[in-house]
Amino acid sequence: MKTKQAVKQRFWRGMTDLRQRLGWSAKQMASHYGLPHRSVLNWLSAKACPGPQRLRELCQTFDWQYEVLFGREALKDASFESQHLNFRTITQQYLRVQPRDPLDAWSYVPVAGAMAFVKLAAAGFESRAIIDHCFGVRIQFLLPALAKVALEVGVVFGRGLIIRWLDEQGCTRETMDLSDSNLALIAKHLRSLTGS
Repeated sequence: MKTKQAVKQRFWRGMTDLRQRLGWSAKQMASHYGLPHRSVLNWLSAKACPGPQRLRELCQTFDWQYEVLFGREALKDASFESQHLNFRTITQQYLRVQPRDPLDAWSYVPVAGAMAFVKLAAAGFESRAIIDHCFGVRIQFLLPALAKVALEVGVVFGRGLIIRWLDEQGCTRETMDLSDSNLALIAKHLRSLTGS
């Protein structure tokens, strides 16, 4: 992972976490910290990241430790995460481990579900995640416009990690491989249902 990309990803995570902890909108964050609203929106949607000097200033503003988040060692950790904590790698690991140790293979399912949940939450979808008796993860949305929709992260043996679109009766409407691109398609469809 390139340094610039790692910084952008870390900054986006920090902004998302700050917003969730405070429970504020982007507008409230911008007002409280004296920042341009458009910049905060772009940072929260990962469309932009401040340059090095501005990043140091923002770390002071948000009471973040620059070296802990953006120092050389921290960025090595980000590189490790990008190599090992992505849907493709987790699916490959699941498929490799499943034939010889099915119980160990099941451990990849809730990790992938948690990753999908975090990505959807970061995209602005208020939701909750529930791990079921088969270690699948059901993501239920808290917005009234999405109350009749749910997603389920699970596996199809021999295929790998999948995500299912469930209707209000809990019936599967669509099943896709779990990937960033498919999750982006799902987010786009969810936005169309909310009218945003």
